[in-house]
Amino acid sequence: DADALSLWVAMTYVMPHLEIAPMVYVTSPEPMCGKSTVIKLLKVFCHQAELVSKITPAAIYRLIERDQPTLLFDEADRFVRGHDDLNGIINAGHARFEATVIINKKLPDGNHEPVRFPVWCAKAIAGIGDQDDTLTSRSIVIPLRRKLVTETVKPIRFNLYHQHAETRDRLVNWAAKFEAICEDEMEP
Repeated sequence: DADALSLWVAMTYVMPHLEIAPMVYVTSPEPMCGKSTVIKLLKVFCHQAELVSKITPAAIYRLIERDQPTLLFDEADRFVRGHDDLNGIINAGHARFEATVIINKKLPDGNHEPVRFPVWCAKAIAGIGDQDDTLTSRSIVIPLRRKLVTETVKPIRFNLYHQHAETRDRLVNWAAKFEAICEDEMEP
């Protein structure tokens, strides 16, 4: 799973060149299995990561349109499961060709006008239990469990963001090389 997450992190840096991008779904059967820890580590390494524990559909539209972030949803079992509007936005954003949501905007004269919002961005979701079938089928599923009494894990400090600025810079440089290759391939 560490390899899959590492590759997914690298993918967040080349999103403008992709047509389909799998989400990550970090799941466990019970609390205290490390889901939030994985999401916090993704925040350290992903491109323009934005960690949310609760967000409205309208805020997602505007955040994606403005920042093109990597969205990291924690506690999804509490606010994503059963929330059809939020699930629709998350699921629509996995393929560029279907990554638009249209909502009505009220005009000053009282009429309404349809407005398009892009929802294309990388997304990782963490929660207890199952999510919507569409979300899971479009995700790299990372199942976690509580560690056994006989297992030990190295504690993770959460001041890692500043310590890994060089790693993020390297990923930005790698993505720039990837972009140059993509541009060369598109030239006649």
